[in-house]
Amino acid sequence: MRPRTPYAIVLVIAVLSGCARLLAQGQYAATAPAPAQETQEQASGTPAQDATQAGTLFPVWYLKSNRNIDPRVRPNAGLRTPMAYYPIAGGPMLYRTFSPVAPDFLGVQATTPWSVRGSLALFGVDDQRVSSKLQEFRDLRDGVTAGLEAHYREGRGTFNLIGRQLGRGDQDLTMDGGKAGIFQWAMSYDETPHTYAFGARSLYSGAGTGTLTIADGIQRDLQNSTSISDATAKLNGYVSQSAQAVDEALRRQRVGGEVTLVATYPFVAKASYSNESRDGVRPWSGSFGFGEYVEVPWPVKYDTRELRVSGEWARPEGRVYASGSYRLSDFVDHYASLTFDNPLRLTDSANPVGSYDGGPAAGRIALYPSNLYHEASGTLVVKNLPMHATLNALVSFGFMRQNEPLIPYSTNTSDVLTDANGSSFNATDPRGLPRATADTSMSTQTVHAQWTGEPFKNVRLTGQYRLSKLDNH
Repeated sequence: MRPRTPYAIVLVIAVLSGCARLLAQGQYAATAPAPAQETQEQASGTPAQDATQAGTLFPVWYLKSNRNIDPRVRPNAGLRTPMAYYPIAGGPMLYRTFSPVAPDFLGVQATTPWSVRGSLALFGVDDQRVSSKLQEFRDLRDGVTAGLEAHYREGRGTFNLIGRQLGRGDQDLTMDGGKAGIFQWAMSYDETPHTYAFGARSLYSGAGTGTLTIADGIQRDLQNSTSISDATAKLNGYVSQSAQAVDEALRRQRVGGEVTLVATYPFVAKASYSNESRDGVRPWSGSFGFGEYVEVPWPVKYDTRELRVSGEWARPEGRVYASGSYRLSDFVDHYASLTFDNPLRLTDSANPVGSYDGGPAAGRIALYPSNLYHEASGTLVVKNLPMHATLNALVSFGFMRQNEPLIPYSTNTSDVLTDANGSSFNATDPRGLPRATADTSMSTQTVHAQWTGEPFKNVRLTGQYRLSKLDNH
């Protein structure tokens, strides 16, 4: 028989979408009564600028929903209310994309300054755990998901909210608002799954931690094997009978925010902070004495915290633009190393074969080290120099620091080494290391300057200087 191809079928069986766009007038502006007093535009014979006047050719202002908050899968089918697509009561209408009607924030006409739209979907999925590739970076499961879009505006104040795939593993939510020209803020949250495999079979317990263990009875039985073929047969039997199912997948979560600290023309200063965390397991491999490779669930549990402060001087009518920023990136790995049992041995052996008849009882892998990064950068643009020239310059300096504890040379207690002084020490003893921590750092420098001018008509010259430097200490 031909093997079944793994796949999953996704069908959105219900989508409900609605929008509340409450306008100041329920009907098209042409039906509104004429005011008692004519405006200057009417007296001059030009189209009225006030949408409440009779004979105007333009609709009133309104806040329009413009983001796709339906599920990010196709096809989908369901019910959508007409108001979600036709903001003017009475059905679809065509009108000019530009309207000279006075905006509501000028106070010429009264409007309801908010707009809300929602989406609700029910997923029905067939064979949802057959193909991990189909769900590698998205969440397709039976159940409900929602979307939300909201806007508010009054005077110079604004607020916007967009939420998609809410309640699922690939959801995202963004908010921003403030007062134009004075204060602005923004916040965001999003999740992204990364699925490698559903139900991977493994003899290891402790998936998702820094220590993976196998039952002592299994290790003892395999260590007492009589040949490679005997050990292989026993191992295959234990995998088919005793192995547990492990979902190898990561969950990425990111939360961040930005705020305007100073907004005094022509200077703007901003600060932002974000934290990205990843949690789960990914497939990896390890060995014992350069042989006997095994697949292990590598624990992923780390955070990347980033702080940025920036300032900008910009005058469109001026000649000079300048900006500067400072960035701090702090990477924290909650597991410095991964220790995993050797399925073929329960005890250490001086025989470095790396099989049932020799090698260590466990292996160890160093994971990503925690580290810190500082960066300062500046940009300068000067226009209208002699010979119609423009100067662009970028300067950046960075400093990286890593001082994680070093792991011993080996996990095998039978290994004995000799240091530079001729003294013997056990390879599992961290006191035999040249130092206790990595104590490493790197410095970076980047300079890019470019001058572009036109000394003569139809003659343009460009000169540039670049420096990229890395000092590895």
